[in-house]
Amino acid sequence: MHLWSAYNSLTHTPNNEEDLPEIDNTFSMPIINANATEWPTLVTALDQLTKLNTIVSGSNRKLVVTLDMDLYKRVVKLEHLHPQFRDKWVFSPGAFHTVICALRCLGRTIEGSGLDTAWQEADLYSGVIVSQIINSNHYNRAVEAHQITLQVLFDLWFEAFLENNPVVWDTLSASVNPLTEACRTKPKSQRHTIGSEWKYRVIEDRGTATRV
Repeated sequence: MHLWSAYNSLTHTPNNEEDLPEIDNTFSMPIINANATEWPTLVTALDQLTKLNTIVSGSNRKLVVTLDMDLYKRVVKLEHLHPQFRDKWVFSPGAFHTVICALRCLGRTIEGSGLDTAWQEADLYSGVIVSQIINSNHYNRAVEAHQITLQVLFDLWFEAFLENNPVVWDTLSASVNPLTEACRTKPKSQRHTIGSEWKYRVIEDRGTATRV
């Protein structure tokens, strides 16, 4: 992959006087050489996006814009600054910041519930990491902690469910036990590998494995 300057040179510069430059459909958005958090910059960028949206979707379609949280908190104030900006755009924070907000709300719910103490007692996370998870300051650890907690709570719930519903347990056992015994007693030469890209079938008369 060439650098941007080399790419433009290859696609738009002829090799000799007789050759015409190759034309493609790649375009870059114009860059505004200004601070993104300034009001004139935000308004200019939104106006340019609105013009593009009008060309693509029509004049009766609203423009949906996703932004970083800092920019989002600024642009939502635009419709209160001047009447011309009302009902003109639909703003939304980006996916990452939306997840961060959800993790922070979940952390506030878990704080003091005993789950944060369980994380430390089980030696999953230290007190500093637990604080980061609750405040959603560590994205990967927060997602991991909530996934582990969800899995553990589901296992406990399912175990209690089976204890309170012995009929369901007997039905599941009756279905699983024959399969378990078949897997234990079936000769290795007749077993199939399930879940991989290829299944192997053993040709007993030759003693070799072939892909099927």
